Amino acid sequence: MFSINKFNNFTASNTPRDPRPPHIKFRVGDIVYHKLNKYRGVIIGWDTQANAPEFWLSKVRGSKKERDDTGPNYAVLIDTRFRAVPQLGYVMEKNIERVEETSKIYHPLVNKYFERYNPVDATYIPRPYLRQVYPND
Repeated sequence: MFSINKFNNFTASNTPRDPRPPHIKFRVGDIVYHKLNKYRGVIIGWDTQANAPEFWLSKVRGSKKERDDTGPNYAVLIDTRFRAVPQLGYVMEKNIERVEETSKIYHPLVNKYFERYNPVDATYIPRPYLRQVYPND
């Protein structure tokens, strides 16, 4: 249903995130902008800190000595208007900011994770299974 890989990482755990830690800034369904890589996307999950295999973190973010793995990380469906091929990002909180403008995200998996888009507050409404994992988002 929700597993992204065999390691059960990248926000893929089905264990409910309850209670929600107060330091988690963004919520599932929030539309965000990546300040370094210049793309928009929608959050589909979060981890309180980087929860990815070391080989992946080293390849993407550099050696353990070079990187800062502290702080929340978010799984983001990247808008296909910013990437020719549909992609899923796993990003550090410090690299993203909330987008307040009302504009949908285009990605073939949006309907898998969300019931609908809410233009009033520019967020997506998570499907029931996602609400079970993130009940306080």
